[in-house]
Amino acid sequence: MLGSTLFCLLWQIYACLAAEVHLYVSPQGSDGNNGLTSSSPFHTIQHAVSVSQSQHRNDNIVIELMAGYHDLEHTLHINRNNIVLRAYNNQEVHVTGGKRIDSTHFKHVTNHTVLQYFKSHVRSSIRVVHLPDVGITNYGTFGRYGFAYRRTAPLEVFMNNEPLHFARWPNDGFINIVEVPDGQNGTRFRYNSDVPKSWHHESNPWVYGFWQWSWADRAMKVASLDANSMTVSLTGRTSFGLRTGHWGEADAGYAKQGGYFRFVNILSELDEPQEYYMDTESGNLYIYVSWSNGGMIRPSDMVYVSLINNCVEISQHHSNIKFEGFTLEVCRKNGINAYHVKDITVKQMEIRNLGGAGVLLGGDSRGCTVSQCLIYNTDGGAYVAGGNRKTLESSMNTIENNEIFNFSRVAAVGSEGIKPDGVGVLVRNNHVYFGQYNGIRYYGNDIIMEYNILHHLCMNASDCGGLHTGRDWTTRGNIIRNNIVHDVLLRVPGADCRGVMLDDQSSSTTIIHNVFYDNHIHTNIGGGRDNIISYNVMYNATKASIQVDHRGMGKLWYNELQPRLHAMPYHTSVWTLRYPEMATLDSGNPNEPLGNQIHENIIYNGPHIPYILRYDQQYTASKYFNVTETGVSVGPSDHYDVNNGDLRIKCLAANWANHHNFPQVMSPNEVGPKLEPGPVHLHRGFTHRVSLKSPSASCPTRAPATTSPVPAYIPDGSRDNDLFNVTKQGCWFSIEKCTDHPNVVGTYRDMYGEQHNNAANDETECLARAVKEWRYCGSHPNEQVASIYGPTGATVLAGDGCFMAIYGCPNHGGPADGHIVPGKIYRDTYAENTNGAAHNETACLARALVQWRWCGSSSNHPVTSIYRPTGASVTAGAGCWIQVHKCPKYPQTKSMFYDAWGATNYHTDDNEESCLRQAEYYWNYCGSDSSSPVTAYYRPTTHKATFP
Repeated sequence: MLGSTLFCLLWQIYACLAAEVHLYVSPQGSDGNNGLTSSSPFHTIQHAVSVSQSQHRNDNIVIELMAGYHDLEHTLHINRNNIVLRAYNNQEVHVTGGKRIDSTHFKHVTNHTVLQYFKSHVRSSIRVVHLPDVGITNYGTFGRYGFAYRRTAPLEVFMNNEPLHFARWPNDGFINIVEVPDGQNGTRFRYNSDVPKSWHHESNPWVYGFWQWSWADRAMKVASLDANSMTVSLTGRTSFGLRTGHWGEADAGYAKQGGYFRFVNILSELDEPQEYYMDTESGNLYIYVSWSNGGMIRPSDMVYVSLINNCVEISQHHSNIKFEGFTLEVCRKNGINAYHVKDITVKQMEIRNLGGAGVLLGGDSRGCTVSQCLIYNTDGGAYVAGGNRKTLESSMNTIENNEIFNFSRVAAVGSEGIKPDGVGVLVRNNHVYFGQYNGIRYYGNDIIMEYNILHHLCMNASDCGGLHTGRDWTTRGNIIRNNIVHDVLLRVPGADCRGVMLDDQSSSTTIIHNVFYDNHIHTNIGGGRDNIISYNVMYNATKASIQVDHRGMGKLWYNELQPRLHAMPYHTSVWTLRYPEMATLDSGNPNEPLGNQIHENIIYNGPHIPYILRYDQQYTASKYFNVTETGVSVGPSDHYDVNNGDLRIKCLAANWANHHNFPQVMSPNEVGPKLEPGPVHLHRGFTHRVSLKSPSASCPTRAPATTSPVPAYIPDGSRDNDLFNVTKQGCWFSIEKCTDHPNVVGTYRDMYGEQHNNAANDETECLARAVKEWRYCGSHPNEQVASIYGPTGATVLAGDGCFMAIYGCPNHGGPADGHIVPGKIYRDTYAENTNGAAHNETACLARALVQWRWCGSSSNHPVTSIYRPTGASVTAGAGCWIQVHKCPKYPQTKSMFYDAWGATNYHTDDNEESCLRQAEYYWNYCGSDSSSPVTAYYRPTTHKATFP
């Protein structure tokens, strides 16, 4: 390590002592010039690089690119150190991997045979150029792409700096597979449309679709198309097989994903602007001309076609290379491509209109920076990898202040906006948006992603994350903080989309101080371990704020996780000191989702949208997902400006935040690029910034509801006790029969309990007396003891068996049902005979919710199940109910009451998490007395929470 550091210092000293040589290149120059002045520039960049390598190998070279279009004849290879390529004096410079076709070369189609391919109403809008006439014979190959299959595009067309796309059908969306005759693993499928019957012997048709899963796209070559039987045969199998589709069905979920496609590269479907078709057999390029141009290609229209693969390639192990201030475009693959390089800087570049990624610095690249770049209309944004995962040596790579959008214009899955890989990559202040799949796909250790704004992602795929990682226990120490993520929604059939997706047992990511809004699910923990989700504002999820599961228990990915685990020296001190949890990974079941922490998040959701969505209540223990101290927003009034994406908190949410040391979150103008992306001449500005409003001084809340659901019929203090005639003081017994001690029968004050257990002043002690007295009476069947706490009317019934209190059953009531009459308390013989509920408390108490739902889930007809051997009861019904055993600050507060205020402001009637969080709210309201806990009951699910 010391030797490496000394070498770097010596190299820096050497670089400083070396001469700096400027070489000038202009489209109007000549490679016969000396290139040493702006008045005697070279003509080609290739020649300037060659001269720098042959004549100035030991100098620091600055290649000054002068204004205009520099069309590369082949990939620009950089195989030297200490070189800068930049726009001279911030002039407008374009470096392209293609060739411009003058508009005069595009002609009307006169070949009657070809004209028959086109729909009659578009024939006058189509123009053709014979590419050999303009010196172009390299058309490339139309190959597979999609699902992380890195494509090299064939010849592509860009008109007025915008990409055209292959002629296709349908023009928008997809069509469904309706039958797979040979089964999932076959290569044939049927569709249902007559449109292909009008096509004329297409020579090279392809299909692109999501064949089995809505997270796995792939373009496939068609072996044969039988338009009459509506059958397509592929040249090979898709990645996961074929299935029938449900495209266009609004409620199509996980089980109905995939199975839809479109035809691509169809000459007969050249029928709208932005489409083209390349006939590689004849060399004819056909494009559709928009009617907005008067049906003509104007002399000013700029048409470029891509010819070379990577625009720039840097040879391995070279360093100190910089690209700055110009546009790099129109290549069939990547803009800048390199592996195992060092100190590469890509700054203030406009990188666009590529078949692959804008920047790919792969392998073990160190000290590289992609900064202030504008990257768009590509199939991949900024990919930077490096560092040593085994030793956890940082790459010191940085991706910052970039604007990256429309970065998956052809292929969806695998075309990410930003892809940090390795160790110690810093991803900050980027604006990433309009992507078909992931915005940021990270993998490795100690990757920090902060102050980014990401939105409108997962636009054409499901089971997707705006930020996404997965399937590795060893990718640890990653941090997602101070970002804004919004509009990551489920738009296609399939599984959920998340703002942050910790997929397939991904572990040890910290998600903190972020703002999430208008996402399908804000973030998930997909069965992983040691993840933290805290101090985030989560607003208006369409399915749930957070989703957690235990998917690893099925060991679906065990054969992938284990090799990845054992490829890392996770038992060494380097790893155990950095990640202490790794030391115990092998001591138990590594597939258990242990050690996850979810705390101090502020949430707002609409009705019936949960905070935590769990797929198995078996995994609710805190050792799996420890959920604590959640704050709730009442909606727009608790934020600065929801309509403008400013989710900073105020009013009631701020009150909770101050109590919990919850720091204020960022405004939209505090994230995204801090410096203007793109070349200086663009004056790009900051497209993510908004006009901020000052927060309103008022904090409006709505008055509490004036009506409430019907209270429970076994009185719990929420209603007057109309079952037993007792006063408002003391603790009472009502005993129908007592075989062992007949003299205690009747209704009277429990003087023993009041004298020895303080039962006159302690509701809990009073109610506990019922079971003790029943046992004192001999625990005989069909005998009942009731304890009633006079000040509240709360009652416990003790005896044998499972009972039910019900007040009407709208869906199944009436004279024919002898059990169901208003206020009836009866033995639940069905539960006792079917579920063993006479001797099983859990089975007995579970009946309340089942019965309430069976009766119609009416707010006017609650149902209480009572397990008399223990006196336990559960009420199912409507609303959020609060039990305050003692309220020192406001002693007149009823012990059990309907949360009318929460219902109108926090949606506590419809949102379980909002209801359960009210236990903490009312505990604080009552004075925060640690000896006086408060319990919130969400009756629609019978769940409850006590605080503290």
